[in-house]
Amino acid sequence: MVRILKILVFIFVIVLFYTCKQNKTTQIPINEFFKAPQKFAFKISPDGKYVSYLKNYNKKQNIFIKSLEDGKEITATSFSDFSVRGDYMWTYDNQILFGQDKDHDENQLSVLDVNTLQTKPVLTLPQGKVKVNIMNRNRFTPDVITIRMNKRDSANFDVYRLNIKTGELKTYLLNPGNITEFFVDADGKIRLIKATDGVDETILYRANDRAPFRAIIKNNFRNYVRPIAFTGDKENFYALSNVGRDKTAFVEINAADGKEGQVIYANKTTDVKNVDYNKIKHRLEFVSWEEAKPMRKFYDAD
Repeated sequence: MVRILKILVFIFVIVLFYTCKQNKTTQIPINEFFKAPQKFAFKISPDGKYVSYLKNYNKKQNIFIKSLEDGKEITATSFSDFSVRGDYMWTYDNQILFGQDKDHDENQLSVLDVNTLQTKPVLTLPQGKVKVNIMNRNRFTPDVITIRMNKRDSANFDVYRLNIKTGELKTYLLNPGNITEFFVDADGKIRLIKATDGVDETILYRANDRAPFRAIIKNNFRNYVRPIAFTGDKENFYALSNVGRDKTAFVEINAADGKEGQVIYANKTTDVKNVDYNKIKHRLEFVSWEEAKPMRKFYDAD
């Protein structure tokens, strides 16, 4: 009996040893979690022929362009002094507008001609106080880009139109200090804004650039409306809203009067969390929410 017990103990130890050995995993070095990604900020050209991305070259982030036809990759920029920021943008005539933070002294926007791979600066500003964000482009005036900048008032961002060929900068919309978000239509015109008084939010609309903004929706601790984008149909825009319901739904709102039209998606048990709208192609792609796991409803077959 003692001998049998010893044999059983021996077998148990052997099995335990091999089980532990098989379950042993390789320890991942801590520095792996802090490495920069090999490629990121992927963007497709408006003509659908190229995909661009940022990649480390000369120890800095540079723009690379890959042909979707033959897979050939080219090094579009080769900066060794300052990295390219991730908010770069393709224009409708195959140019790329990109920014660089120049050693905390300057904030520079430059344009890259994809055909010649030549770059030229179009806007240089003091980096310490002035911040620039690229907002959107216009298909009908491909040389003119809309940007946000706190040049006039460091605490508030105004909207400007920048001609990337001439460098001409024109004020488009001044922020009186209470505007928190701007929303553009398919033509790149700002027709919807969100403002706050520190407690409540107001959504304002204007029919065109010459008309004044007027309030159409009030947000408070009970009501919540978050605009997403204009639908491209009349004055309607997509939004997340809990007005008149227990859960946040994805709806369509008429900007002319602020009234809700159709409910595009609603869930009886949970809030709709996010809407993915492709601003380049002007189409709704999916909505997402969480139940026992993250869920999505797609509106585009691609």
